[in-house]
Order: sequence, then C-alpha cells, then structure tokens
Amino acid sequence: MCIRDRFNVALHDISKVHQLDSLINIYEDRVDEMKNNALNKVYRLGDRINAIMFYHLTELIRTADNIIDTCKDTSHAILNIVSSLLY
Repeated sequence: MCIRDRFNVALHDISKVHQLDSLINIYEDRVDEMKNNALNKVYRLGDRINAIMFYHLTELIRTADNIIDTCKDTSHAILNIVSSLLY
C-alpha cells in the first residue's frame, strides 16, 4: 500500500495514524542511510573529480535529503492534526 493510501486509511482510524507515523520515520531513516552511503562514495572519488563536480554532487545529495526531511516534517504535522481531530 502506498503512503497516500495509508494516509486515507489513517484519516479514519487513530491506530493507523500512529502506525503511519512510525512508518514515515522508518522511511526517513532509510533515506538518511542512503544519503550517508552516497556521500561516502562521493568522498571516496577524491581527486578523480574536480571541485565543481564534488560540490554539485554533495549539494544534490543534501538537497534530496532536505526534501525528504521536509516531507517527513509535513507528514508528521498532518498526522498530528488528524489525530487531534479523531480524539
């Protein structure tokens, strides 16, 4: 089931809100792990890439991580609103 479908279910079931909240944290942790692995690979490239390429790659990876973090924060905010409405 995709995240959107899980949100639709959570809109009607408080226990599903808590499950979805935990799932979002798991996804974000996985993305953090992928970010760290990607940055390690870029750092290992060392002198095989120029400074501009290094900068662009690291900024791309960090920007993607920031997007995911913002999605997580937004999801948590929505879930907090939903859970307050369901109580």
